[in-house]
Amino acid sequence: MGTIVVSAVKKVVGVLLLGWIADTIALRDVQLIAPSAVRLGDTVLLGCKWALESNETLYSVKWYRGRQEFFSYLPKEYPFTRIFAQPGIDVDVSRSTSQQVVLREATRTLAGRYRCEVSADAPSFHTQVRSAYIHVVELPPEKPSIKAEKGWYASGDSLRAQCTSPPADPPANLTWLLNGRDIQGKPIIQQRILPSPAISIDLPQSSRSSPAPGDENSNIIFSPWKAFGPFVDTVQDGEILPSQDSVMFPTPRNQDAALDDEVTDPSPTMESSKKVASISQLSFMVRPDSFERGQLRLTCISTVHSVYSEQAELVINEERPQIASVLGTRDRSSGPAAASSMLIVICTSFAITNILRDILR
Repeated sequence: MGTIVVSAVKKVVGVLLLGWIADTIALRDVQLIAPSAVRLGDTVLLGCKWALESNETLYSVKWYRGRQEFFSYLPKEYPFTRIFAQPGIDVDVSRSTSQQVVLREATRTLAGRYRCEVSADAPSFHTQVRSAYIHVVELPPEKPSIKAEKGWYASGDSLRAQCTSPPADPPANLTWLLNGRDIQGKPIIQQRILPSPAISIDLPQSSRSSPAPGDENSNIIFSPWKAFGPFVDTVQDGEILPSQDSVMFPTPRNQDAALDDEVTDPSPTMESSKKVASISQLSFMVRPDSFERGQLRLTCISTVHSVYSEQAELVINEERPQIASVLGTRDRSSGPAAASSMLIVICTSFAITNILRDILR
């Protein structure tokens, strides 16, 4: 009796396994093709690729944003397509098919997680789902810009520069290069400081960077805030670039470091469109190998997801000792001033002599 039961169970399991394999083979290679980010106002093309066995037919392709269905394709019904209204989603029906859906004029509310659900027809009704997240971004209207305290530096100087990228949503990520090589700074705790009432928001770890090998005294801060005020003419050692309404943040320090750097983060000004400017400050000690052929080249790269990448470049000259002029070491007594004084004495003496001669006559 037990042998019969075991045999029956094996047959049932075998049938179920074969059915599962058949279902898996019937619908395969399901892929969702979607951009990770799109610009505000762009047309968005979402693709859903799939393959069916020759003896299988398609039952439906359904599209969701979050849990809400907004488009479906059912080849056995008429019309083939169905639209379900959702805020921010405008489906171009004329260009949407069983393997793609086209969305017109991306708005901010279009952002979210999208799912493509493909189902085979009877008898398997096998279903597979793929998903992807789409960001909607508003790009900076202009390229980034770099400014430094001066146009030349010598080895041993403390160089401080600032890169500003115009407002974007989300704020642009800023990356520094020195002579074409990445500069990475020490990790620090960054916060967004708002005017009264004060609110602090932790920024993502992706906006932090740390010094390249050998640049232990370098410090790079990414801050998605409104641009600083202008640099002052001179900055004393240990000071930071000043700005109005600034807040000072402590930076983790290496006890063996020769230079202590501090960073000023300005108060943000949020636009109604949620765009925010990005600012990054760079501060490091200039070394002899910082120059290539007498020049130091700073590059700031501004990126927003995968849809925007622009850069600014600043070339700084090496300041070298000036050879003193030989003429500059002459005795002042032999210069033009001495000659003028001698001429005045001679003229005065001649005039006095003539006056005395007239009196004695």
